[in-house]
Amino acid sequence: MSIKGKIVAALDIGTTKLACIIAEISDKNIRVVGYGYRQSVDISSSAINDMKLAQLAITKTIADAEKMAGFNISKLVVNISGLRLESVTKLVTNKISSKIVNNSDIMALVSDIKTNFKNNKKEIIHLIPLEYKIDHNTKVTNPRYMSGDYLSGKFYIISVQNSIIKNIENCMKFSTISVNNYISDAYAASLGVMNENELNFGTLVIDIGGNSTSYSIIIDNKLYFIGNCALGGIHITRDIAMMLNVNLDIAENIKLLNNSLVISPIEEKELIKFKLDDDVYPTKLIQLTKVELKNIMLARLEEIIIMVKKDLEENGYSSYAINNIILSGGVANMIGIEKLVEDIFGKNVSIGYPVGIKNLQKDLNNPSFSVALGMITFLKQVMKKEIKTNFEVNNSFVKKIIDYLMSV
Repeated sequence: MSIKGKIVAALDIGTTKLACIIAEISDKNIRVVGYGYRQSVDISSSAINDMKLAQLAITKTIADAEKMAGFNISKLVVNISGLRLESVTKLVTNKISSKIVNNSDIMALVSDIKTNFKNNKKEIIHLIPLEYKIDHNTKVTNPRYMSGDYLSGKFYIISVQNSIIKNIENCMKFSTISVNNYISDAYAASLGVMNENELNFGTLVIDIGGNSTSYSIIIDNKLYFIGNCALGGIHITRDIAMMLNVNLDIAENIKLLNNSLVISPIEEKELIKFKLDDDVYPTKLIQLTKVELKNIMLARLEEIIIMVKKDLEENGYSSYAINNIILSGGVANMIGIEKLVEDIFGKNVSIGYPVGIKNLQKDLNNPSFSVALGMITFLKQVMKKEIKTNFEVNNSFVKKIIDYLMSV
């Protein structure tokens, strides 16, 4: 395989699925050159439960991607589940060093924030400038080269406990691959499914994963908010298992084979039959109507979406602030789920399929790969926007990304 662009890699460590993507990034295109995915083992929302079992599963996933690509990788970016993240908005003010704002004044604001979080044993994942002010009164987009006495910056900060990061890095040492950066799964999912128009006019992306649901609001191509609900596809499976008194594997199969919330009146009383093939009840036949199964799944999905809406409203983002909603994650494959979300939010809703990737393989053209592919899009944006500027990033977390891109 001929490689002409820059090689980057991403690893999505989910509760139910691991996915590794290796891609070539050129000036205009992203091309996936290798990928691997398999069931996740002993990882729960980015927390490692069993180091050896998690290491083995991750190593095999990366090896699958490397085999397809035809070469090995040494560095990659990894996602962090929203269930482990904390977000806060902070205002920081410093005296301008020479009466004219330069890069060092901006970096001083960032340094103060980083020191504070480091002292509290937290790792900053995203630090997003929302606005700057000169002398506490004039809002400016770019304060560089402006005159004044004090520079203030308001930042949206997303962080995670250091122990989560350290355990992921310990896990990755087994595969001799280092992690050069982390990204929240909600932000990655949004980048994976949004086109340029959607990035600019106020879009809510809801990523319904295995163990939790992450969501983000993007306005003017900037991340303004992320949130998380501790419910996901696994909880739908558990509901089915409990109602039918079967194990989780059987319940998951029933869910996957009948993943529709749209049932015609004629189909409502149709029976779903499933043979319980085990040693205790070798001939037992499970049966329920299609509408009964639909109602089990619908009840949990309604709870998830209502919890998302309530959290957004409590944080100042009512439905009026949202112009568009995109659903991603494996549960987004459920037929009719967009209608449910439309009824709750009163907004247009679409299913998010990967965008911006040339000749994407059929396996990956699925909402369940939005996080993995979104991380690749994130790296492309870093290359496009940061490397071509003269902005100093020494001693900055941004430098880790740029060092990675320049050295792979």
